[in-house]
Parts: sequence; C-alpha cells; structure tokens
Amino acid sequence: MIIMAKRGRQQCFYSFNAFYQLVKMAIWVKTMYRTEAEVVGDAMRVLTELFSKVGETRVNKEVELRKGRRVDFLVTLKTGNKTVKVVCEVKALGEPRIISQTAVQLNEYSKLADNAYPVFVAPYVSERGREVCKSLGIGFVDLVGNAYLKFGSVFIEKFAKEAPKREQRLLKSIFAPKATRVIRKMLAMPEKKWTLQPLADAAGVSLAQAFKVVKKLESQNFATREEGKIRLINPGELLNLWAQAHDFSKNKITGYYTREKGAALFNKLAELGKKKRLRYGLTLMAGASLVAPFVRSSDVHLYIAKNQKQWVDQLDLEEVEFGGNVFLIQPADEGVFFDMQEIDGIKVVSNLQIYLDLVKYPARGKEQAEFLRKEKMKF
Repeated sequence: MIIMAKRGRQQCFYSFNAFYQLVKMAIWVKTMYRTEAEVVGDAMRVLTELFSKVGETRVNKEVELRKGRRVDFLVTLKTGNKTVKVVCEVKALGEPRIISQTAVQLNEYSKLADNAYPVFVAPYVSERGREVCKSLGIGFVDLVGNAYLKFGSVFIEKFAKEAPKREQRLLKSIFAPKATRVIRKMLAMPEKKWTLQPLADAAGVSLAQAFKVVKKLESQNFATREEGKIRLINPGELLNLWAQAHDFSKNKITGYYTREKGAALFNKLAELGKKKRLRYGLTLMAGASLVAPFVRSSDVHLYIAKNQKQWVDQLDLEEVEFGGNVFLIQPADEGVFFDMQEIDGIKVVSNLQIYLDLVKYPARGKEQAEFLRKEKMKF
C-alpha cells in the first residue's frame, strides 16, 4: 500500500486494473476447457468406434506398463493375422505445446508396450496441432472427428469440417490488432528474450494485454519461457499463420492519379513528410523497391496517420475510382508504423509489414514477398 500510495491514485488504479486483468485471465484459462477425466469418458467411445472399423478391437483403460508407468488407453487391434498395440494418452487441451510435451511421454510408453503405436487424444486438435503430431511421428484422435493414424497397413486421415467456435476465437484473437503489436515486437527480434513489462512497454499495450498474448503464443507452441524470460520459437511458422490471417482490405484505401513518377514522386513524398512533419510509410511494391527490389511496379502505396486532405493537396492528387497510381492508406491499426525505416530520406514501413501486405497482393505480390523474406528477414 505504501508503494502504491507514492505513485498516486491514478497509478494505483492502473496497477489494480492490471492485477484484475491477470486474475481474470488465469480464471479464464482454468475454466475454458474440460478436465482430462471428462475427456477420458468420451475418448473411450470414440477410440472404440474408430478402431473397430479397422479390425477386431479391445480397448483397455488405465493400463499399467512396465516400470510402474500407466497409460490412459491401450488398444489391441487385430487385422488379419497381425495383432498391433496402440498406446493413447488423453489431455484436456490439444494445443501444440501440450502435444510436444506429451509426445515424449508417448514415445516412452511405446517402448514399454513393445513398440506400440503412439496416439495423442484431446477434445480438439487444431490444424497446427495436427502438423506437430505428424512431424513428431505420432497419431492423433479428437472428439470432433479429426484423426490421423499411420502404422503397418493402417492409414486413417479424417478431418471435421470446422473447428469449435472456442478454437476459432482463440486463433482469431492472436492476430487481433492490439495483440499483433506484441507479436510485431517479438518478430522484429526473434532471438530476443523478453520479460513481460518491457515487452508490454515496447508494444504500447497494458501488462494484462501482453500477458494474454504471450499465454496464447505459448499455447500454440510459438513461445516458451526460460529462466523467467520469454522468447519466440518457430517464428517462421508464426509469420506464416499471421500472413494467412492478414487482411489488407480492412484498411481504408483511396486511389488517386498523379503525373509524377518514380524517383521524382518519392523525393516529393520525402520533402513533404519532412517539411510538414507528416507521418507516413511506403508499403507493398513501392516499399519493397527500396528494401529488396525484385518485381517492378509503378503503383505507390503509402500508409498515412492523418491529414489525408493535406497529402492530396500538396501532391496534387486527383481522386479516381479506377486506374490510380497513388494509394493513400489509413491503417486499421497504428501498429503498421512500428519499426519504421528510412531509406534515402524516404520513410518505409517495417519489412514485416511489407511482407504481410504483399503475400496476398495480386500481380506477383507473393513472389516479391518471398524474395524480401529471404533477403532481409531470414526466417
């Protein structure tokens, strides 16, 4: 109380609010998912139905293996003249982080059960979780209809049409505007080890917001903690996922025509931005042409913070419905101005932002994006 009093009432309020948000987040994590005991009951039914389609099946629950180890399910499957064993471990969460941890456990059980095939079971295994399972050489079964089994002559791969709404919300929230401010800072320095407060300060978000984002990144196996510090793992896969979710059309984009072209237009932009202290940043092909040129384009796209009329008047732009060559973009989130760079006096958004904008851009945008990533981003 003495420390908080010294900081004043306003700081006291913000400290309490941050603490409240952290507590609320902890309760949300705890209550969002079912317990393993609840999942086990449904898993028994799903596993029996699935393996019965392959051959004569016996599913035993909580089987003790050698060395006193106990596995959730041991499936004995008879196909033709062969008998195969399958060890299944059930978890309440099907997140990539949990899968990676459980894979070690499953591989140990596999050896103790005469090289039984290892299978991860959860209420839902996301698309990323499925990729993790395959890369680790284990099968998976979830309670909404997704399954992947590959051993001997058995191959089963089936997918449900949609993820549960809870899972959709979770993935969507990772790339919500404020959440991406945290991700931007981490991807800008993928090797950096962060503590929570400096990360929140760098991203310009509350401590509670940074905590939520890091928690979600950890759940998807994109971040880990080492000696109290947070760092990214699999930054390339995180960038791929963000690129898929990124929607450039959410920005307010207005097309204009100008007779100025190339270097003359760029110089005019630089002079205007400096003279009038206007905040801007080139993106798409125009930005890439200064950072890592690969595909030629005469179009100029630039993010502007405000003062659109001033830009229009000073650059003598003529608004057009079609066929413009200058596009002023009012961003959906101010995060696009993070980690700006200046090249030959011209302001350009970060390589990360250029890449995100280019990936789905027509007219060879994908080619330019991948060239930029290879030459400048390195992950």
